Amino acid sequence: MSRSRLYLSFLGTNNYVPCIYWLGTKDFKNVRFVQEATIELECRNWGPDDRIRIFTTEEAHKKNWLDGGHFSDHGAPLDGLKSCIGKLNLKASVQNVSIPDGKDETEFWSIFDKVFEEIHTGDEIVLDITHALRSIPLLANAVLNYSKVLKGISIRRIYYGAFEVLGPVEKVKQLPLEERRARILDSPLSMPCTTGPLRLTGFWELGMPLRPVTWRQEA
Repeated sequence: MSRSRLYLSFLGTNNYVPCIYWLGTKDFKNVRFVQEATIELECRNWGPDDRIRIFTTEEAHKKNWLDGGHFSDHGAPLDGLKSCIGKLNLKASVQNVSIPDGKDETEFWSIFDKVFEEIHTGDEIVLDITHALRSIPLLANAVLNYSKVLKGISIRRIYYGAFEVLGPVEKVKQLPLEERRARILDSPLSMPCTTGPLRLTGFWELGMPLRPVTWRQEA
């Protein structure tokens, strides 16, 4: 019996700047949400038994999951991630999952439970941590390790869109689109769960820690 596949990602609140995300020879042009690129990379051929789950706080849901949460420089309402994913015409199930802000220990464990509940026994998991705030990457590592033991999951790939290497957001806005090239960093296929922090191929060659201290395209 084949494994079901599960894509997990977190969405922030900022008005993300369109850019070209790239990985290898693949370019994803004029993309506001990195999830558009990583979903296209992984989920294009997924079936109805596979799942895409996007975790948002209440504010992120209003500002970036739904349409009209942000506006262009010309005042036009922008599409939210829900609409952007819809335009991909995928067969996989797509749902938004509400999570708290993670301000304290109680909310931290609530996020843990929310993520764990979305994971089914034997899932093959893809994780995009680009817009995961604060301690979320470490929480994700803990959930995946816990799920590996209790649910027998495997990790197909972990992604991070390195937008911040382009510079401060106001500077990036002044660049023509063709110069806004942000690399997508990824983990090896079939990455085992470990007790250490998640590490992605390419972080160290770019001189970046897992949790960059420079400006990130998130709230």
